[in-house]
Amino acid sequence: PGDVLSREPLEKLIAQALRSRPELGENNALIEAALARYRAAQFRPLLPNVIANVSYGGFGGGPEVVGRTRTGTNILGNSGVIKDFGPRTDIDLGLQWRLEGLGLGNIYQVRDRRLQVQEFQLRNLQLQDTVVSQVVSAVEQVRRARERIELITAGLFDEQGRPVGTVYRSLRLNFVRIKGGQGLPLEVLDSTRRLSDVLLVYADALSDYDRARMRLLVALGLPTANLVDLGKMSPKIPDSPVPLGNPPGER
Repeated sequence: PGDVLSREPLEKLIAQALRSRPELGENNALIEAALARYRAAQFRPLLPNVIANVSYGGFGGGPEVVGRTRTGTNILGNSGVIKDFGPRTDIDLGLQWRLEGLGLGNIYQVRDRRLQVQEFQLRNLQLQDTVVSQVVSAVEQVRRARERIELITAGLFDEQGRPVGTVYRSLRLNFVRIKGGQGLPLEVLDSTRRLSDVLLVYADALSDYDRARMRLLVALGLPTANLVDLGKMSPKIPDSPVPLGNPPGER
């Protein structure tokens, strides 16, 4: 899959990485949270706080009323007797506007929240630059590793994969010369060593190629499960572009 992806246009690979890299998704969430705090700081002096209090319990109580005077006042009984208790429920609702430091504190909070948003937006641009550079580097590594393998393969095999390349042909001709009495065994030994060296270089090139393809898959931000099980991986890259340098929610 890494080889198939490396043949895709670079713009599509970069768009895929900008959509899938987890650090970009995390930073976008931080930007949205910072924007929410910024808006809350802007409207905090204008929006009141709702205050609600509920009180319940036994209230009242006093001496017993035993009669009334001619003027209409109550005649109380024994002052040592307190009667007429009953339950009472009080509900208080209120609105409170709050200005911190006569409004100067609110201005500071708005500026502080705006700076936080700008900080995360700048970090998002830095992350985008890092992701783009990693994708470009990974694609270049895959292409160079593939060209290296093609160059070495041309000296070992033909188009059908048979070992009839230059290195094998040199070894075979040395054996023919020895059988014909025209060559020395030392020449065959040198050809064998050259063949071993080329095969070692070929094995290293294959390893570098596999590592380069895996780096490309990681740079594109593909899920970890797909990296382990390549059967789940789709080499198709969607065509929808992702604009560079425009973090979500930027103002």
